[in-house]
Amino acid sequence: MTKEEKKELFENVQIINDDAVASVIFDYTFWSHKKMKNYGKELWQLIKTDGQWKITSVVFSYELAEFYKK
Repeated sequence: MTKEEKKELFENVQIINDDAVASVIFDYTFWSHKKMKNYGKELWQLIKTDGQWKITSVVFSYELAEFYKK
């Protein structure tokens, strides 16, 4: 499968940051062969150490698109 046949889109990105800790939450969809396969929300928690951001946890939901009703 080529790279063009698969893609992940991110929307509604929200960042909360106090320059020591941060949270990032967003909606995502995963597409293969121009069809949505799954979607959900993703949450990252980060800390800043030695001047660099490090992801400390990732939590996400996973919904199969075949059950998605438009």
